[in-house]
Order: sequence, then C-alpha cells, then structure tokens
Amino acid sequence: MSAPELHAQLRYVAEDDWTGYGNAADRLVRAVRAAGTSVAFRGWSNTMGGAPAALLPFSRDERPADEAAPGAPTVAHLVPEHYALVRSVVDGGPLVGHTVWETDRIPGHWPPLLNAVDRVIVPSEWNRSVFQAGGVRVPIRVVPHVACEPVLATDDAVAALGVPDDVTVFYSIGRWDERKAMFHVVRAFLDAFTADDPVVLVVKTGVLSEMRPPDEWGATSPLALTTGWQVAEIVRRYPRPARIQLAVDRWPEERIAALHTRGDCFVGLARGEGWGIGAFDAC
Repeated sequence: MSAPELHAQLRYVAEDDWTGYGNAADRLVRAVRAAGTSVAFRGWSNTMGGAPAALLPFSRDERPADEAAPGAPTVAHLVPEHYALVRSVVDGGPLVGHTVWETDRIPGHWPPLLNAVDRVIVPSEWNRSVFQAGGVRVPIRVVPHVACEPVLATDDAVAALGVPDDVTVFYSIGRWDERKAMFHVVRAFLDAFTADDPVVLVVKTGVLSEMRPPDEWGATSPLALTTGWQVAEIVRRYPRPARIQLAVDRWPEERIAALHTRGDCFVGLARGEGWGIGAFDAC
C-alpha cells in the first residue's frame, strides 16, 4: 500500500452505502484521483436521526489513511439537509454541495440550504435549470456522473444467474419505493407475459420495502414490509405468472456486470430520475 497523503487537495464526503449517491461518489473520487488530484474520501455517519456527525473512512476507499490539507475544499455529495452539519465538522475551507433532484421543482426548503454553500454541483443541465428556477443563487456547475470502464462479467458469474440461453431476460435495478416504482415493472411484465413465454424478469432491489406501511388492521406484519412479500402480493393476482427472480442480497460489481451482460432489456418505470445510474450502466 502506498504511503498516506497527509495534505490531500480535496476532501470528498459521501453516503457510505451502495446507493446512487454512494456509487456516484465512489466513481467520481476514482476519476478525480486518476486525473491527478489527491482526495481524502470520507463517509458521512450522520443520518439526521440524532447520531453525532462525524467523518469516517469510506468503506470502499483504497486510501483510507489520506487526510485533507487544512482549509482544503470539501465536496459534500449528500442531500442538502446535511450541509450545515458537514460544515460544522470540517476545518474551514470552501464547501461544495453535490446533489440531484428528480422533478421539475426542488423542495421548498432546499434553496436556503443550497445558498448557504459556496457552490453547487449537479449532474445535468436540466437539473441546473430546475435549481436556478427554484431560487438557488450560488454558482451551479454541471458535472456528469462518471462512465466507468465496464466490469467484465465472467462466464461463471453469468452462469450463476441460472438463466438458460434461450430465455429472454428483462431486468431492473433499484430501491423498492414509490419513486422507483419497481412494483410497476413487475405488474407490466406480468401483464405482458405468462408462464408459457420463454422470459424472466430479474428484480435487483433491497430486502425491505421503503414504502409507507399498509393502513389496514392486521396488515402490518414485518413480512409485509419486505420486498419478497410485496412481489408475492402482486404475483398471486395472476393465474399463470411468468417467471420472476427477486434478488435482495448485496451483489459484487462482477455479478451486477453479469446481469448487464446477460440481460436483454433493462426496464425502468421510475416516476422521476435525476440521472438513473441503473439505466446509465445498462447503456
């Protein structure tokens, strides 16, 4: 391992998870380093739920010992609600907010939070227009998300998906929530195909639903909040449903690459996307 950089030119703070924010930040840090800028990469521990704010080494970082120089700029690749707390735990220097939004109007409480940082980064020109129309007055710069070199899928990883060669693979990757609307993907697939068709839908999501729990008495079992239950609730309405593979465990990059390699059609029915990394990677 190379010696730690104790005076990195940039501090980058991000959600340390396998989410769109976390994955986009990881790729951007790798790209900035490859371009010759030293970066101290930190995960953000605060969840706005009372936990103390702190900067921790990002779990996927290959250089966790690197430290930013005093007064180095900080990029907070987080939703704006965290920016004031990030500023409170760094040792001065400019603060850049890096975020994204999915609709043509930003939340009403965002402009003051965004105008309190020194600069804002968004991934698209459309987002810049939306933020400016919403009252953001600090400079806004567009930095598209990084198109990585594809991770090559091994034959073994493709075979591990367990899909015969003569089956057409539809697939979708995303959170099980109202915005991503993965339930619409499942319904559309089952409306289009039956058990007689040589097709499969692979749904790569999390183990828990992130939707509001049902209001009906007796319907709030912990099982009802799992994606497996949610998919089963949809499938049971079809007399001869086409095959669905639900994947809720954490997959390494090689297995995600295998899904992109073997998949024939990526399906996304999200109600709004600021970028859409799943479809971006599929392309």
